[in-house]
Amino acid sequence: MSVQKEVDSMKRMKCMIVFLLVAGLAVSAPKSNAMSKKVKKQYTKVLQKYVGKGNDEYSIPKFALVDIDRNGIPELMIQKDGQITGEMLYYTCKKSNKKLVKIKGPSSKDNYPCFGGLSRMPSRKSYAFYRGGPGYTDDNGNNIMPHLYAEYKIKKNRIVCVSLVNKKEYMDKNKAEYSGTYLGKKKVTKADYNRIEKACRGEIKLKNITNKNICPLYTSDAAGRSTLCSSRW
Repeated sequence: MSVQKEVDSMKRMKCMIVFLLVAGLAVSAPKSNAMSKKVKKQYTKVLQKYVGKGNDEYSIPKFALVDIDRNGIPELMIQKDGQITGEMLYYTCKKSNKKLVKIKGPSSKDNYPCFGGLSRMPSRKSYAFYRGGPGYTDDNGNNIMPHLYAEYKIKKNRIVCVSLVNKKEYMDKNKAEYSGTYLGKKKVTKADYNRIEKACRGEIKLKNITNKNICPLYTSDAAGRSTLCSSRW
């Protein structure tokens, strides 16, 4: 085969690859858009029930969308009274028919232990509650800063706490003690704590449930972060 024929053959091959890629995107895009619309419609119905409730910023119901189990369909999280320690509601949609499903929240022993924040953990198909502080001085005069992570997963249609790790940091001694449970293990190590901490990938930001925030355009990026109206959460 001549050099020119080899060049022509390579060009034809590149054109074929580009064609197949474009064709694949064209076929898959409508299906993805249709899925998002169905899920969004189900969630909008739920959210509309809470519009106008609450008297101030602290009592207005809040919500967030996050793909906890990484199955491509984000879960809907609702703070019913605007407080993380108050009643929380969780919803998802079946992958097969997009039917709305209510997920049971954490039991009383698994619930968020105090005020704090929530973080995404996509690599572990879970999310975490985190609370740092407040610092205090113990009876021996040690300045201590406590840290707590509680990891939650969806198991059998329920939010379950699978790990609860504590770090007791001695600020003046470059020392730390670890306690709690890690995936059923009752002796928590520094490595266990670090696995939880490093897996956290950004805060789950809850927004007030208002008509303005219930936007008709819904997408979810490859990393599992949810966006409404092209605003990253």
